[in-house]
Amino acid sequence: MGRSRPITPMKDVIRGVMRGIGKKERPGKEEMELVWLELVGPDGIKHSWPKTLRQKRLLVDVENSGWMYTLGMKKNQLLKGLQKKFGQEQILEIRFRIGEPTNQEPNASD
Repeated sequence: MGRSRPITPMKDVIRGVMRGIGKKERPGKEEMELVWLELVGPDGIKHSWPKTLRQKRLLVDVENSGWMYTLGMKKNQLLKGLQKKFGQEQILEIRFRIGEPTNQEPNASD
């Protein structure tokens, strides 16, 4: 007969299960971009790009100061939408900066 593992008390099992309920994994880039599209719409996705999620802070590049202002006015609404989709504990803040897309297809004239 092999060695048996010690029996885990039921209260510890339940505590572990309860901790896992409602926890969502960190969103991936593709999933984040799809949700961002849902939140900002087809026009907004042409001018803003979620870049990184670090320390529960989403960094979003925007095309220019006009889009930074427009999305900044909707910041609370966007944050609530992201938190609803990914969980309140996953994203606590959104920061905007002027930048360019890195995943855009090159122009035919290049």
